[in-house]
Amino acid sequence: INSKGISDGLIKIETRKIDDSKISIKIRDNGVGIPREKFALIFEPFYTSKKRGEGTGFGLAISKSIIEKHNGEIKVDSEEGKWTEFEIILPINFEMSDRFQDSFLFKATAKGWKTLKDNNGDLNKPL
Repeated sequence: INSKGISDGLIKIETRKIDDSKISIKIRDNGVGIPREKFALIFEPFYTSKKRGEGTGFGLAISKSIIEKHNGEIKVDSEEGKWTEFEIILPINFEMSDRFQDSFLFKATAKGWKTLKDNNGDLNKPL
């Protein structure tokens, strides 16, 4: 989040069991967002929205490759100027309990990330 100049960044992470064969992991921030016309490009190797020398453009390409090798998929949604959300869907092959359905909210601070909320009610717990 800080890479685009947002100093009061938040990241929300949610996990849930979709059905007996899949889980979902959603990661959402309150950054500057991604224009819809860039959705097809962001997973391509060497694509970066950063200035020359600040990014290699491999992060999302590598992430997508790893997820697909695990028979999963990654999706993106965004509203420019407000937020971006990535959803990772992975297959499961074991019985999963409800304890894997969680929600976390993180805040950027000068000392790093701080947990603001989780399903256990732990507020402001340092990471």
